[in-house]
Amino acid sequence: MSAVLTEGRTETMDVALERAPVMLDATVTTATRTASSLSEIPGAVTVVDREAVQAQGATAAGLGEALAKTVPGLGGATGTQSTYAQPLRGRSISVLIDGVPLSTTRSVSRDLATIDPAAIERVEVLRGASAIYGDGGTGGVINIITRAPGAGPLRLTTDARMSTAMGAGAVGQGTGGRVAQTAAGRRGGLDFQLGTSFEQTGGFFDAEGDRIPPDPYGQGGLADTRTWSGFGKVGVGGAAQRIQLSFNHYDARQDTRWATVPSRDTTGKARTRSGLELETPQGSLHTVGSIDYSHAAAPLLLPVLRGSRVHAQIFHRDFVTRFGPSLRKLKRPSTGTTTPQSYVYQSYLDTWKTGGRLEVTTRLLDAVRASVTWGGDASRERTFQGISIFDKPVYDSSQGLRFVKTDDWMWVPPMRTRSLAAFAQLEVHPISPLTVRGGVRHERDRVDVDDFTTIEEVSVAGGSLSFAPTVYNAGAVLAAGRGVELFANFSQGFSLGDIGLVLRQAPAGFVLGAKSTRAQEVDQYEAGMRGLWSRVQATASAFRSRSELGSQVDGNLRVVRAPERIHGVETTLDVQPASRVDVGGTFTWSEGEFLDPKDSSWKALNGFRISPAKTTAYVAARPLSRLTTRFQMVHSGNRDAAFLDRISNGGRRVHEYTTFDLLGTLGVGSGGTLSVGVENLLNRQYFTTVAQLMTTNTDASRAAARGRVLSVGYRVEY
Repeated sequence: MSAVLTEGRTETMDVALERAPVMLDATVTTATRTASSLSEIPGAVTVVDREAVQAQGATAAGLGEALAKTVPGLGGATGTQSTYAQPLRGRSISVLIDGVPLSTTRSVSRDLATIDPAAIERVEVLRGASAIYGDGGTGGVINIITRAPGAGPLRLTTDARMSTAMGAGAVGQGTGGRVAQTAAGRRGGLDFQLGTSFEQTGGFFDAEGDRIPPDPYGQGGLADTRTWSGFGKVGVGGAAQRIQLSFNHYDARQDTRWATVPSRDTTGKARTRSGLELETPQGSLHTVGSIDYSHAAAPLLLPVLRGSRVHAQIFHRDFVTRFGPSLRKLKRPSTGTTTPQSYVYQSYLDTWKTGGRLEVTTRLLDAVRASVTWGGDASRERTFQGISIFDKPVYDSSQGLRFVKTDDWMWVPPMRTRSLAAFAQLEVHPISPLTVRGGVRHERDRVDVDDFTTIEEVSVAGGSLSFAPTVYNAGAVLAAGRGVELFANFSQGFSLGDIGLVLRQAPAGFVLGAKSTRAQEVDQYEAGMRGLWSRVQATASAFRSRSELGSQVDGNLRVVRAPERIHGVETTLDVQPASRVDVGGTFTWSEGEFLDPKDSSWKALNGFRISPAKTTAYVAARPLSRLTTRFQMVHSGNRDAAFLDRISNGGRRVHEYTTFDLLGTLGVGSGGTLSVGVENLLNRQYFTTVAQLMTTNTDASRAAARGRVLSVGYRVEY
C-alpha cells in the first residue's frame, strides 16, 4: 500500500480494493494545512482513497454511509441526506471541499450531500477538535479532496451502474441507475480534469418488501431523487509554481408521489401511500468554486521569508436547500386567538459565502528541521431561512397528500457574517525520532441581524454579535522504534453554534448576545499509538473533550447551553496473513454527559450526540490478478444511558443491529472493470439509530432501513 499525495495534485496512487482506507504512510494536508506525513501528526487521521469511496459508494446510500463504514469515531449512517445524528466524537463536523468551508450560521446538516462521488479523489478525516480551519470543527474535520488534473495524454473514463432492491417481495423494485463521464489530461502547460454525472435513485424498500418513506425523518431523503453534477479542475504550471481553477456543481431534487402514512402505533414501522402532490419538492442546489495559487519557493520581501512555500485561495459558495413539508402549531396573535393553530409549512435555506485563505510555510532552523506554517483566512457570509405556507383545508381534505402554497414567511432573518483570522503552526524535530507541533489561531467574527419578527409574531430587536476566540494546539509524536509511533496532543476547537436556530425561536424579551448565542469552545486531550509492520498495521487512540458551554437541543427543540464532557476510544487493525488476503476492522466507543441546569446533575447526552459503540470488520481477497472480493460487517451496539436519565429529545433506548455487505470487482478487457455489490447481504430487517431515536408518539418516523440491494456497474478507461 503506497500513496504520495501533494496539495492539489496526485502523483501516484496504488491502493487495491481489499486494502483498508487507513493509509499510515500517506501525506495529507488537512491536519496541518500543509503537506505532512501521517507519521508526524500527533492525532488521529483517516484517509479514504478514491477506490474505497467508489467501492463503498456502489451500494451505500450517500457519502455519509460510505464514510460510516470506514471511519472510526464517526456515527452510524442515517440513510438520508442529513448528518444530524451522525456526529464525530460526539460533536459537530466541519466539512470542506478542497479546503473551502461549508459551515453556515444556520446548520442544516447536509454538508455531505453536496458532491458526487465521481468528483472525489480522497477524503481526509481529522478526528477530534480542531480550529485550524476556523469555526465548526469541535468534533473534527472532513476535507473532501476532488479529482486532480491529468498528467499525460487525454484519458477518458465512462462509469455506469444500476441498482435494485432484492428484499423479500421487492425483487426488481426500486431500480435506479447512474452514469458518469470524466476526461483528464495535459496539453502543453495546461492540465485538466472535467466530469459530469447523472443519477436517478429508485424507491427504497425494507427487508420485508415494503416501501420506505422517501423522506423518513423530515430531514431529507435519498429515494426517488434525480441528481446531476458537474466538476472540474483546470491548471497551469507545475510543482514550482501553479495556478488552478476548481468548480463543483451539484443539483439533487426528489421527485416522488409517495408520502408517509400518519400512524399511532409506536411499535410498528413507517409506511407509505401514493398520491403526493407537491409543487416544490425537497432537494439541494450547491455550487462551489475556487482559484488556487501555489509557489514552492516564493520570493518574499523579507530575507528570512525567502524560499517559503506559499498557497493562496479565493472561493465562493452558493447553497440552496429545501426540506419536505411539516405540520406545526403556532401562536399568532393576529389570528384573534391565543390557542395554537396548526400550520402546514415547508422550510428552505439560502446561503452564500465568499472568502480567501493564505498559507505560508517558512523554514527556520535546518539543524532541528524547524518550520512554521502561518497565514490567515477571511470570509463573508449571508444566510436566510424561510418557509412556504400551504392551504390547511386542502391539506386536510386530501389527507395530507396535496399541498397548495398560499404564502411565504421569514423563519430565520438574514444573517450577515464577517470573519477574519490569523494563525501559526510550528513544527520542530529536536531529536531525530521526535516531532513536536504547536499552534495558535485568533479569529474575529461578527454577525449582523436586522430587527425582525418571528413566525409567532414576536418582535426582536436586531444588532450585532461579536466573537474573538483564541485557540491553541500542541502535540508530539515519538518514533519509538520497531514500527511503533506514540503520540499525544491537546487541541481546541470552537463553534459559533447554530445561531439561526436560536433566533427563529426567540421568545419575548430576547436579547442578542444572551447565553444562547455565545460561541462554544472545546478542549480535547488525546493519546494514542500507530503501528506499521510488514503484515500488520494498527492504530489506537483515547480522547477526552470538555466544553464549558456545550450545545444540544431539548424536547421543545430549544437550544440548551451547559457544560459537557465526552470521552472515548478508537482502534483500527489490518492484517495481511497471506499475499492476497487482508482482514481487519475498527472499533469505536464513546460516552458523554452534560450538566443539567435544572438540577445541577450530570446526565447522559442524547443519542443524536453520542452514537452506540460501532464495530466494523472485513475479509478481502484477490484470488486472481484481476479479481478482488471484500466481505464486510458493521455492528452498531446498544445504548440506554440517555433513556435511563430520562432525556426528552433523543433519549430512547437504542438496540443493536448488524449488517453484512459483499463487494467485488473483475478486470474485463483493456481498461474495463466490472463491479458487483450486495448491501445488507442477509436481508436483515432493522432500524438505524436515528430511526429508533426519532420515534415519538407515532411510528411515522420509525422507518426501517433498506433491505438487500444489488448493484452492478461497469467502468472503462480509454
